[in-house]
Amino acid sequence: MKSFLFIQLFMGLLLLCGCATMTFTQQTERPVSDEKIQHWHHTIINGIVEVSEPANLYTDCRGKPWQSAQVEFRFKNVLAGGFANVVAESVISTSGLIAFYSPWNVEIQCTK
Repeated sequence: MKSFLFIQLFMGLLLLCGCATMTFTQQTERPVSDEKIQHWHHTIINGIVEVSEPANLYTDCRGKPWQSAQVEFRFKNVLAGGFANVVAESVISTSGLIAFYSPWNVEIQCTK
């Protein structure tokens, strides 16, 4: 019974966890493309160390101007990061103060 209550509490906390979004926009005279390019951006040690390369808007848009870039911390990022952090915590005791792995979703929209 206690484990079921713990699972319900854990799932409730996951649903209430803070998701974050940052959007960068650039005003251009060109029409916006319908295509959106998505990447995951990987950081470790509370986001201090970047593991993956930053998004390159020039290469992602194939030399065309970009319209918007959105960086989000979504529910699927919470699940992936939470699992990795539980595993890291079981191997290296960090007292829960360090989020070892933190993935972000990057979505880029280009112009035509």
